[in-house]
Amino acid sequence: MIRWGSKLGLAAVGAIVSVAGCVSEDQPSVHLVVTYQLRGVTGGVRDENSVDNLDGLAGFKISCEIGGETEDIGFSAVYDDDSRLIELDSSSETTKDGEKKCSFTVKEDNTYQRDCVVKKSKTVDCNNDTIDAPCRVAIVEQKGSTVRGLICCKALPIQGKQPKEGDYSIFAPGSGDKPVSFAVYNCEKK
Repeated sequence: MIRWGSKLGLAAVGAIVSVAGCVSEDQPSVHLVVTYQLRGVTGGVRDENSVDNLDGLAGFKISCEIGGETEDIGFSAVYDDDSRLIELDSSSETTKDGEKKCSFTVKEDNTYQRDCVVKKSKTVDCNNDTIDAPCRVAIVEQKGSTVRGLICCKALPIQGKQPKEGDYSIFAPGSGDKPVSFAVYNCEKK
């Protein structure tokens, strides 16, 4: 199991922040929590990956922006040597159904990227995904600068390629049909 984030208790966070530098109460550090697993349609399973970290700690640059609409969100966690990345980026464009268009990227050994839509519902069902459908994101809750959501993505191709049967899909660890949940704290307002 690969863990590229670290789970830190409040005491440890306080100690590390004290060593790393002061954190302003006016601009608290962005904190991302997400755990996922890439799974191949034919059974290939990647190691579980997890980020539970503050911006600037353990080699991570984490950012998040939210806009006036619930569906207007973007977050990114990049490891300092650029070897790992998870990113959701919504655009100002909408689909004919009024859903916000977005892009979802995961980087491990390769960079996997796919278009997505931010659903107006608070849930996603991964059982009905098809290769032709974009990845789907649901914002479960947006309260102040905190956003909690779900991501469901079948056939996440290598960046620049078309999705096909056999591409990795992204799910909650240990499942082949449960969405990935994420939480981002202290997002900046656009």
